[in-house]
Amino acid sequence: MKFLRLIASMTLALATSLSQAQGWPQKAVHMIVGFAPGGTTDLIARPMADRLAKMLGQTVLVENKAGATGLIAAEYVAKSAPDGYTILITPSDQFTLVPNLQSGLRFNPAKDFALITTIARGPILLLAHPSVPASNLKELIALAKASPGKYGYATSGTGTGQHLTGELLKERAGIDLIHIPYKGGGQAITDLVGGQVPLAVLGSGPTLPQVRAGKIKAIGLSTKSRLPSDPAIPTLDEQGLRGFDTSQWFLLAAPAGTPADIVARLNKEITTILNEPDFRQRLLGFGMVSAPDTPDALRKTLEEESAMWAKVIRDNGIKAE
Repeated sequence: MKFLRLIASMTLALATSLSQAQGWPQKAVHMIVGFAPGGTTDLIARPMADRLAKMLGQTVLVENKAGATGLIAAEYVAKSAPDGYTILITPSDQFTLVPNLQSGLRFNPAKDFALITTIARGPILLLAHPSVPASNLKELIALAKASPGKYGYATSGTGTGQHLTGELLKERAGIDLIHIPYKGGGQAITDLVGGQVPLAVLGSGPTLPQVRAGKIKAIGLSTKSRLPSDPAIPTLDEQGLRGFDTSQWFLLAAPAGTPADIVARLNKEITTILNEPDFRQRLLGFGMVSAPDTPDALRKTLEEESAMWAKVIRDNGIKAE
């Protein structure tokens, strides 16, 4: 009798899940961003949400829940109802870096999400305010060594790929820079342009337009290859830090337990958006390349990068601030 009740319960749950998936969406979908407006994540999310809304026939609202290096937003989505109406757009950091830096997380990045797709990849930039008397890596290293601890570099938050890239730079170059974490790239770039901070290690989205306008200087790229959109910016690798190669990339996820049909629909629609020539061109303007994939491929990439960053963090003695 208990077995029959269990079968009936499982059948009802399956039927309910299928019913939800077939009728989805019947109301607005909320796309959660874990950083303040103006950063790379936000710049990608808003045009994507506009296009997705047209495909779904429902409003897609972008909500900024900034704080704790994106963890507030990630926890919010992890604990939301798995009905397809709350999704997370985020740098991969919350899945690969943060778990290796911080203990006591109130959610499990490996278990509490239904992965949807990778969105885009791009470099991280080492930047300087025009008043800083250095225009390349050699000059910056000399400047920092002459005044240890004098210069600070802004990032979008502690435990991000930007932070880790900055710490690797310090270790590889043998210099002492002070980390200045923000709640997102938007305010960090505003303060860099305004001269409130002398240096920054930030994503390409909010920074390249400022570099092109001459408001800040690009010292170097974290990737091994130069950007086709901005070929004049050299890499850190070619300026002497051989083998230096980090990047920033973004993904879309929903709460674990979200019906497979909804995940598949989101993957299909987002892939279509990422393959649109005008959207791809928009990303290229940010120094980003669209990179849609399957949930299984995304999970494998996260596992590989998590292991890689764990080694970097351990080998370099990097700790959360």
